[in-house]
Amino acid sequence: MPLFKGRILEESRHFLIKVVKTYKLYGSRNNQVSIIFDGKEGIPDEEFNCPFQIFFSKSEDADSLILRMIEQSDNPSQIVVVTDDKQLRRKARLLGASFKSVEDFFKKVFKDRYSPVEDKFTLTFQQRERINAELRKLWLGEE
Repeated sequence: MPLFKGRILEESRHFLIKVVKTYKLYGSRNNQVSIIFDGKEGIPDEEFNCPFQIFFSKSEDADSLILRMIEQSDNPSQIVVVTDDKQLRRKARLLGASFKSVEDFFKKVFKDRYSPVEDKFTLTFQQRERINAELRKLWLGEE
């Protein structure tokens, strides 16, 4: 996927959250968005002041958490799982949810305009942190 190519895991997570927030992809009260990551928490909601939920699978894998959420849903047909994982797609479909590939989701969202989005976020997380630290030194006299 071009948007995430060359990014390390943590940068990809930050980038995904930033894109969903910047382009208001988080829906409404009737169309809620949840982002589910494998592993333990690494990104606090407060860091982004997110209007959507971020879940970490903790001791189980993200796929299991997603499938459990579909199973517990009152209306699984209203759930769309965005994934490129074929096995997860198949299981989600068997539970009544639908799916989209990551590429199809972003193509629809950005109307095939990957470049402007990618150009807007070309710096890696580490690069941004270094620049911010440098600016704090220059402007605030921090060491």
